[in-house]
Amino acid sequence: MRSVIRSKWLRILVLAMIAAMVLTLPLAGCKKAPASQTGGGQDTGGQGTGGSSGAAQGVAFFKFEPGQHLKYQVSMPGGQGGWFTLDISDGGGGKLKIDFAGAFAGQAFSGTVNAGADTVAADLAAGAGTNPFAAVCLVPVVAIPWNQYFSDGQWGLGSKWAYEAGGATWSFEVTGNETYAGITGSAGTWKATAGGQTTTCTFCVNPDFPMALHTKFYTAADAWLEYTLEEATGF
Repeated sequence: MRSVIRSKWLRILVLAMIAAMVLTLPLAGCKKAPASQTGGGQDTGGQGTGGSSGAAQGVAFFKFEPGQHLKYQVSMPGGQGGWFTLDISDGGGGKLKIDFAGAFAGQAFSGTVNAGADTVAADLAAGAGTNPFAAVCLVPVVAIPWNQYFSDGQWGLGSKWAYEAGGATWSFEVTGNETYAGITGSAGTWKATAGGQTTTCTFCVNPDFPMALHTKFYTAADAWLEYTLEEATGF
């Protein structure tokens, strides 16, 4: 039974990684029109369009500090799911010690990662990825290239852009505000369509918080991952 669960959800993990790459393709060497622009304009490799926006504000995901604690609820198709926590402390030598723990499909997991201050996501994905249940429950949300998704720093309601190249389209729009664990962020949708298939990431992010407050990452109608922040202390 354990091997069946592992195989099924590792397939979703692989799909999530592929979808993350598809969503990020226009950012690899291609320039989007800034969200503050209106109208169209020739862009590198495609046509860029923009909409109204709020003030630009940079965001740096996975910039943790000692003393912080986070807990996420994780949901997946078929009633499967789990949770995980991250506890940050000083690892010495300019590094962060990240203790992670959680459970997925009734299987508990835990571990510790010593991460570089600028390589937290990669180090955490590598460390947690050695456990098959942590790999499914925790790794996808840190492996998604959040800093690339939100490099424009546009957070106002209605901020949006669209990009088209080679028969594929990508779009981004902030549609409202949502609050999780007492923290309010900008909510919206990032969408990519290519080869007749659409991949969607709904999100809620706050530029002062090191991870998404909420995201639901669709790789297909029956294949998705949802992360919801339930606890946050030390911020």
